[in-house]
Amino acid sequence: MPRCAAFACSKLSTKGCGNTFHLFPKNIERRQLWVARMRRQEFKPSNRAVLCSDHFEEAYFDKTGQTVRLRPDAVPTIFNFPDHLQKKAGSRKPPARRQPAEQHKNPPEAGSNHQQTSLDKEISAADHQYCAASPLSTKRKLHQTVDAFQACKKRLKLGQQQTRRLQKKVEALQNAVDSMQSSHMISESSPGSGCITRPGHSQTLPLASWAERHLAS
Repeated sequence: MPRCAAFACSKLSTKGCGNTFHLFPKNIERRQLWVARMRRQEFKPSNRAVLCSDHFEEAYFDKTGQTVRLRPDAVPTIFNFPDHLQKKAGSRKPPARRQPAEQHKNPPEAGSNHQQTSLDKEISAADHQYCAASPLSTKRKLHQTVDAFQACKKRLKLGQQQTRRLQKKVEALQNAVDSMQSSHMISESSPGSGCITRPGHSQTLPLASWAERHLAS
């Protein structure tokens, strides 16, 4: 069972002990800060090392859930140090956070930042305009395409109807010509030409004129 790693603390993580036990942070800097506050020389906490709740101030606890947790900025501050360690307790400072070397070598230029910000704003505005106008433009083009398709479909239907009517007239004329030929009402004076003689009339009518009248009717 885990034992508190603090100096002169022998608390064990047992059921009903009244304390909560907390693992050392995985972040290296915060782990080093905890170790520095413990004042234990050459102490290297393992992945299972813990500190009990006696070494943290009340403000560092988060008790909103079912289990008591430490806040992300929690630091152990309560220890029972001997006199020679207590004198040094306030002298040492936590390790300073190191800044990446690249930030010191290549500081950003003020002008480049301003230009980049302006470019980002222009790109964002263009994207917004595209997104806002695109649906309306697409819808308008879609309606135009549908209207053009319906118009073509209507013209095609009318053309098919006219073709069927002409075919019926041609068939009717062909039938009429066949009937007239069988009744000897058509006389041909020369190849490729002919006349129609109506019964009881001596006047003849050219076959082409008779066909044109029936097609126009």
